[in-house]
Amino acid sequence: MSDIYKIREIGLLEQGLNMRLERQAAITANVANASTPGYKAVEVNFKNRLQSAVGQRLGMTETNPGHLPNKMKGVAGVSPGYKVSIDRTRIDGNNVDLDKEFTKSATNSTEYNALITVTAKHLRNLFSVFEGGQGQ
Repeated sequence: MSDIYKIREIGLLEQGLNMRLERQAAITANVANASTPGYKAVEVNFKNRLQSAVGQRLGMTETNPGHLPNKMKGVAGVSPGYKVSIDRTRIDGNNVDLDKEFTKSATNSTEYNALITVTAKHLRNLFSVFEGGQGQ
């Protein structure tokens, strides 16, 4: 794999890690406000915005298989979509479901750890290339 692609992948991985951190912050806020009357759970959604950003191109035509596709356009500026949950509310107006939040937190943590593992592998390969090795 070309070294330029490894560098681009690290940028995508960084963005993924940042998204997971932002999602965890929203989950933490929901858990912290589970007993606050009137509080509405907040959800963070990056999926649609990230897919849209990754799908965008500069309008260049790849006339040669050696050309680099510009799949990264717009990814660095992807911001999350926040939405207030419309789940059923309790009598006090709060709609935080702790079981749901804990499940989301566990899933988010697993995905974050997977991204860390992949990022570490890419960085090790890049350092190997910088030091004169072949990478993997």
